[in-house]
Amino acid sequence: MPPSERPHGLLSPLTMLLLALALGVQPLYADPWIPAGDVAMRSDLQLLADYGVIREPSQTWPRSWPEVARAVVDVRVDGLPDYVVVALARVRAAADVASRPTPLAARVAVAGALHPTRLRTFEDSPRENAQAGISVTSFGDNYSARLSVTGALDPSDGQQIRL
Repeated sequence: MPPSERPHGLLSPLTMLLLALALGVQPLYADPWIPAGDVAMRSDLQLLADYGVIREPSQTWPRSWPEVARAVVDVRVDGLPDYVVVALARVRAAADVASRPTPLAARVAVAGALHPTRLRTFEDSPRENAQAGISVTSFGDNYSARLSVTGALDPSDGQQIRL
């Protein structure tokens, strides 16, 4: 439909996507790695490792979703306690969604803290008083790649731009 015939008041899909990104709303973000700060998933994976359901090292991070999906796909639940079966179901559901190949996905993040954390843990907390970044991820059956750029305001290490 030519622009002159388009009904007034309707936003184009591109305009809606840009508006959603500007407001911090992310309609979909696929990533082949389990975030180290996902404490619930870390707990479920450790529980599955403790019961011998998965045999991959549970202390290695970041973890690959496709690797986890392969590890839990054919697991039998006979003889496992109910809470282990429930954890397995959560991991399977998350792995099914997250391990689907994604040609290209982008994520924009803005963070700030009055007292930034100097000692790092597995959480995703700001390292500086103010920072903003963008990540572009792509993965398929045989590859995965991520490029992340973060800008920091008045960084403690003097590096305003971090790759």
